[in-house]
Amino acid sequence: MCQCSIPKPILYILVFFIIPFSLPDVSVAAINPYPRTVIEVEKLKVWDFATGLEGFRPTHHCQLEAKARRMVITATGNDPYLHSPRLDLPGPITIRLRMRGIQVGSGQIFWISDQEPHWGEKQSRHFDVEYDKQWHEYDVYLPAVGSVQHIRTDMLHAANSRKI
Repeated sequence: MCQCSIPKPILYILVFFIIPFSLPDVSVAAINPYPRTVIEVEKLKVWDFATGLEGFRPTHHCQLEAKARRMVITATGNDPYLHSPRLDLPGPITIRLRMRGIQVGSGQIFWISDQEPHWGEKQSRHFDVEYDKQWHEYDVYLPAVGSVQHIRTDMLHAANSRKI
């Protein structure tokens, strides 16, 4: 009899914000290599999922649902990811995610822009995720060149995960 391991679904709940972020002046970065504190944040786009998925679509190994002003992502396989609606936002940008989960792992955000039109590892950023059933905010800086057209969010690369 086969002792095969079948992945169980995972549930993620996300709220997205996109904020602008300018690259530091190279001469300043050479003097002070630490990132500057952002004093004011201008929100370029906010998704609160009050009217549905607002253009987000499941692309691979996941199901999406808008529920209680949140996007609920249920992973159905080992490599769940989803795509955003068209953005047309001047890069670089910082994505702020508000999320909770229970399985240890990481996330990754990819982007394409009018000047970088192909998905790839070069146009992505990884981020560690706290999986303690508590809400956490994650700021992910995307050093995109040109106008950001879409983002792709990859969540947790692990088999045998559980639904929360």
